[in-house]
Amino acid sequence: MKNNKLKSVIFEKLDIWLFYGFLITSVLSIRKVLIYFPINSNFNEWGGIYLYLSDIFLLLTLISWLKNILHNKLLYLSRFKNNNLYLNALLPLPLFLVLWSFITAIWSTNQLVALYRAIKLLAMFFLYVYVIMRIVPLFHVEQFSISSESFIFDRFTPAYKLRFLDKINSLIVPTGLQIIKIIIYSGFIQAIIAIIQFISQQSLGFFWLFESQIAPDIDGVAKIVFNGEKFIRSYGLFPHPNILGGFLVISIIFTLLLIYTLKNAATGQLIKKNVAFENVSSEQNDLDLKNVTLLIPLLD
Repeated sequence: MKNNKLKSVIFEKLDIWLFYGFLITSVLSIRKVLIYFPINSNFNEWGGIYLYLSDIFLLLTLISWLKNILHNKLLYLSRFKNNNLYLNALLPLPLFLVLWSFITAIWSTNQLVALYRAIKLLAMFFLYVYVIMRIVPLFHVEQFSISSESFIFDRFTPAYKLRFLDKINSLIVPTGLQIIKIIIYSGFIQAIIAIIQFISQQSLGFFWLFESQIAPDIDGVAKIVFNGEKFIRSYGLFPHPNILGGFLVISIIFTLLLIYTLKNAATGQLIKKNVAFENVSSEQNDLDLKNVTLLIPLLD
């Protein structure tokens, strides 16, 4: 019975752990090229159909979330009803853009690639819905915590129990802070790789991570020209510099958000300590005053 509670915690949050996997792998270009159509006899990033490792994690995330919804549909229906009506009305709006992408694939010059891009856009729509409905609440809803009743602690001291439970909670119970940390750490690693790429003006040899092969003399590589000399733009581990730039902007925003949150939390803790100290001082003064009042008759 006790172990069942732990298992239910893990499986109820399985989709979020898979989402962590999606976040980690989405910054990598680990993929299988299924089909590609050469442009001017050269490989072009936008002329192919690929299966990314992150696509697999996203699919598993959505399937696990759907299973969770079907298992707890009354809970999810109540959450949806309690949401802001304005938000519920705006939620499906991007779907019209997705439908239009499928329609435009009909008269595309390469219908197969256009259909693939439309499917990718549909996947992004499902990701958008998942983040709003499932991930955003992690940032402002009290997290489920595991109590000592879930484990057998007969031989452990109470202090050890608390430390052990805090560690288990931090590992098992997903939080918004964990998601922010994944994005920040991934952005930091990508930034370091990008800086070294730009300084060395070549790829770093991370071909096992499917790093793009880049150099100033390779056709199709994004470059800038300064004083007649070509300089490559950093790719990181992404397939294009623009994607790297967008991800770094997101990671910077989350870094500033984390700093702001930690600063406010520290300020709040300081205020609580000052209030507690003032309360203790006030109680001590009242006690001293009472003692003086009791001593006055004795002195007379």
